Amino acid sequence: MGFVAGGCGFEYESSEIRQNQCDANNAICQDFDNVIWTKSNTALYIPEKMSDLTFSCPPYYKVETYLDYDGKPPEGELNSYPTYAEFRDMLFAGYANAIKAMKDNTFFVIMTGDSRGKDGGYYGCEAEHELFFKSQGLLIYNRIVYLESEFTRRAQAKKTLGARKWPKCEQKIYAFYKGDADKIKELYPAIGRL
Repeated sequence: MGFVAGGCGFEYESSEIRQNQCDANNAICQDFDNVIWTKSNTALYIPEKMSDLTFSCPPYYKVETYLDYDGKPPEGELNSYPTYAEFRDMLFAGYANAIKAMKDNTFFVIMTGDSRGKDGGYYGCEAEHELFFKSQGLLIYNRIVYLESEFTRRAQAKKTLGARKWPKCEQKIYAFYKGDADKIKELYPAIGRL
């Protein structure tokens, strides 16, 4: 995201809790003066500038492990929280900070997905995203379903169908909007043909 933003001449500010990922991203984008990753717990991070677009692709609870140089998750890393409720609350605290730094009439785009608890049921993370952003006064403006490859679903099916769990084959991309939706056509140029 930062590389594309920098290549297009935009400023890009991001927080990342792992120093190794900050270092890697900053190295890739070293030719752009306007792109920076700052090591920070995103739940506590306060952006320095107001944003024209906010984007997040948070972890899905307990799906992957995120490690730093020392081979351990950094303190405050979302997947290291022992309960889904703690994970969600810290994630949403970070979102609340980012919402405060949004200019009016701008979008907050999130790519997210759900995961299952030990009981086999989904946590409901996607639905909670919608309810949280509505509670913050943003519109649920777009829902996009990103389908993973058919191979991925078939590879999981053998393990999961015995327990009647259909393999998850999609992620959600939400575009939330802060402001007056009637101004979107006026403020944002036509995309043209897709």
